[in-house]
Amino acid sequence: MLGTVTTNDVGDAVLLIPPSAKNEWVKSPNQTFVAVSTATQQFNEARGELAITKAKLQIDTAEGKIVNAKLVALIDTLWTAIADVEMQIGVKRLDGNLSVNETPTFTTDSIGGVTAEFKRDSLPGDTKGNLVLVASIIDNELYGNLTTEIEVPWGSKSVYTTNFDHRTLFARRGHSPIWLELLAYTIVLAVWSVIIYLVFQINKIKKIVLFFRSRMGLHQQIH
Repeated sequence: MLGTVTTNDVGDAVLLIPPSAKNEWVKSPNQTFVAVSTATQQFNEARGELAITKAKLQIDTAEGKIVNAKLVALIDTLWTAIADVEMQIGVKRLDGNLSVNETPTFTTDSIGGVTAEFKRDSLPGDTKGNLVLVASIIDNELYGNLTTEIEVPWGSKSVYTTNFDHRTLFARRGHSPIWLELLAYTIVLAVWSVIIYLVFQINKIKKIVLFFRSRMGLHQQIH
């Protein structure tokens, strides 16, 4: 028994293998995981199994920006090369892995290895120009998901620059371009100038109206 979990809103449940299961894990090169869901008012009890073979990926580089990866599996206590398994070799990026060249997947040969040429020249790396190469096997029926990484200096150096204290269009408050501030202040000044002008004109109209009313009243008194 590894533990009990509850599915989320999309029906997935994740359980980490606890350290207490280490002895059972190392007993055999093959393991079978069993998942059992309890019966509910909506669903009957269900059961699923997943058999896996212990395996690992190895990755290395060679001169000329060549990437070598190898798949080995534990068979009868010996790590043995595995052929005819598809894997991906890419560069780790923010939104996923970018393949090292135009080939999306590679297939292991008789010695369990694949070779790929790195063709992503001038790809931005970290501040030292380092990139992270990733070899991965995804959803294999026997070996599941395997991933291994290596750091190489094959990228271009990334220099972080900031415009936080400079006047730019999207800068923080008080650091917008001068021309934009002048334009905004000019518009505000023009609007308020029109409003003030209208207020003065209304006052003049009121004074004129009062003046004519007073003259008409005086004229009526004379007559």
